[in-house]
Amino acid sequence: MRSLGSTHAEFKRDWGGLRRYFSTHRSRQHDYVGRSLASLREAVQTFARGLATAVGEDRTSDDTVSQQLGKLTEAFRGNDAGSIRKEAENVASLVQAAISQRKQRQDAQFRGGDPGVREAVEELEINSSKP
Repeated sequence: MRSLGSTHAEFKRDWGGLRRYFSTHRSRQHDYVGRSLASLREAVQTFARGLATAVGEDRTSDDTVSQQLGKLTEAFRGNDAGSIRKEAENVASLVQAAISQRKQRQDAQFRGGDPGVREAVEELEINSSKP
């Protein structure tokens, strides 16, 4: 059996070292959270700018489609099969073009767009895959 004096010498705690370790660890966590929030803030601002642009473009496209739908409605009132067919084809073409433009814009924004958004998405994917 060991004496009380030798046990105390063998198991001396380094409380100062422990405090420095946790202080450094918390400082690193604080820096990481700060960087993450800054990246998230930039990504949200970029998203908001993109959304504002998209809404403006969508309104213009929607207005055009709406005007063409009005022409189709008038063609129905006139009961002229040729006019109805022509206006229906025009509506279909405009809707297809609008969908295509939106898809291209979204692809550009979310896949090839702002590096800040890409970094934020990558970080979110990495963090969401951690247990």
